[in-house]
Amino acid sequence: MTISIITVAYHSEKVMPYFLASIERIRSMTDEKIELLIRDNTDDNIGLSRAVNLLLGKAAGELILFSNPDVTFGTSFFDMVSLVRQTGMPATPAYIRHDVDRRMPTFTRIVFASTITAGFMKRRGLNPIERDYDRVGQVVEQPGGSFLLMPRTTVNLLAEYGMFYDERFPVFYNDVDLAMRARQKGVRFLKASKCRVYHKGAHSTEDMDTERRLQLIYGPCGLAGFAKKWREMHLNLLRLFFFLDAVLWTLIGVVAFFVGRRSRFNTRILRNSQRGLVTFRCLIQ
Repeated sequence: MTISIITVAYHSEKVMPYFLASIERIRSMTDEKIELLIRDNTDDNIGLSRAVNLLLGKAAGELILFSNPDVTFGTSFFDMVSLVRQTGMPATPAYIRHDVDRRMPTFTRIVFASTITAGFMKRRGLNPIERDYDRVGQVVEQPGGSFLLMPRTTVNLLAEYGMFYDERFPVFYNDVDLAMRARQKGVRFLKASKCRVYHKGAHSTEDMDTERRLQLIYGPCGLAGFAKKWREMHLNLLRLFFFLDAVLWTLIGVVAFFVGRRSRFNTRILRNSQRGLVTFRCLIQ
């Protein structure tokens, strides 16, 4: 039996040694063949989705682990392997620090998780919809792609036009799109609660220019493209809500500017107003 591990690096030199140490740890504890397939996108960035698809074509395992390089894990990984083999269903771990699993996206959940006003409400404990979006049980509606173990048969079932990830979404929303396709085909994802994985999170984008990052998240290769593909997300209505969000924070920013008091609060308001305008501009491209 072979387990293929697929990971794509992008400016991952700080986290990669810990990831490779995790691989060696599990290799030393099993007679199974652990096949590691890595693509480094740092010098030739073809996008996460395309890189994963290319590596998947080379994978020989009957189980496929899609993993980010900013995770570390131990022998509890084999609890997840056992769960997948026993049930024939894909699984995600219990994340430490940065959990990327969520409920299935809807128009309402996206608005209350992604607008600036929603973030403002969340910090004050006033956003129950985002808390609902983040609530995950033993069956995961929308698994993140940071550490996802799947039988080869399920991988093949979910392929669309021969691709596991839709390459129109090179970094963000590729795993959300996968969850939508899985729901269409009746595939469910289990939470392997005994498997503990530490996930640093956002290591490849933490030094990225803010405007470029927002473009990847909200532009045609992110939320805008995702909502255009899945019409129940109502792209034009999303644009309207993000426009109103941008207008609100621009007005608040103007007031803060003319008040002229230098404070961390005013600085945050001005930053939010700028971000709202950039986000809306990304959505209408």
